Amino acid sequence: MGRSAAFARLVGRLDEALEVRRVQGHVGGGDLPPRTLGVDLSGRGTVAAAFAMWRAVGEAVRGFRPDVVLTDGLDLPPVRAPVVAVVRDLVGTGWDVVGGNRGWRVRARRCAALVVPHDLVRRELVSVGVDPFRVTVIPELVDVPARPLPPPDARDGVVTLLHPGAIHPAKGQHLSIDAVSRLGADDKARVHLVVAGPATNPRYLAQLKVAASGQPVTFVTEETSRTWPELLASCRVVLYPTSLDEGCPDAALFAMAHGLAVLAPDRPTLRDQLGPGAVLLPPGHVTALRDTLADVLAGRLDPVPIGRRGATFVAERHGWPAVWQRYRTLLAAVTR
Repeated sequence: MGRSAAFARLVGRLDEALEVRRVQGHVGGGDLPPRTLGVDLSGRGTVAAAFAMWRAVGEAVRGFRPDVVLTDGLDLPPVRAPVVAVVRDLVGTGWDVVGGNRGWRVRARRCAALVVPHDLVRRELVSVGVDPFRVTVIPELVDVPARPLPPPDARDGVVTLLHPGAIHPAKGQHLSIDAVSRLGADDKARVHLVVAGPATNPRYLAQLKVAASGQPVTFVTEETSRTWPELLASCRVVLYPTSLDEGCPDAALFAMAHGLAVLAPDRPTLRDQLGPGAVLLPPGHVTALRDTLADVLAGRLDPVPIGRRGATFVAERHGWPAVWQRYRTLLAAVTR
């Protein structure tokens, strides 16, 4: 999950329909997709890494002569082909401050088009000086399974909750743990919260483990061998109390694609992005989150039909047929 993974997922699907060459940075080797020019960025600083990528892109363009260049950033060497930049959002990228508004305008002028997943991101780009006619809204691609997961049988009467995503204060893992800790004794005995994701903030993770001491909470980080499908198959409800207006809440959408209901804050982007697959709660309101969990445990709120509606919503909006139709139209326009 994350911006780089989402871009790689998109390029992989485009490779099935078009002739694609990739330039991909990596650290410490690893398997690269076919027809990929790998750039080893090990031990390089920010400037050196950017220069290495510039040089590699220039080399690839000269040899391949593409009709269009697709990129997940705005720092590219001059190329003759039209450039389409995929901009997920301005959250945590630094793109909204690097070079200021003028930096954005200069970089955006070099692009034939910028693709964003949501109209709110489009408005953010326009607010920093990007030409609105260069910005196209295309929902982010989500890998949709052939069929949603069946509801798991409660193990010994225990309902498993999942909080997916990078372990970072902005993602709100502390809110999920707090909500579970406030459940009554009977409810707490019937629930198990799994906090799963890369530990991007080790200090925060240590604080979470202190808060979770004595609570029915388990932590799963990248070092484990368990996969996301295995985690999703074992849970009933996904908690996503993020404090961000995310351009694409991919962890929540991925869970919805598998037929799981999501409890999320009522924020502008999430309200639109999650649609009927989410129960929206007041942002940061731990009591509301606790009460909703209690409703699920008592059978007053059935997450199964919510999950089914969410799976249909994701397939129709974020599945490959819908996303490919929009990209095909855009790529045809910029290469004409």
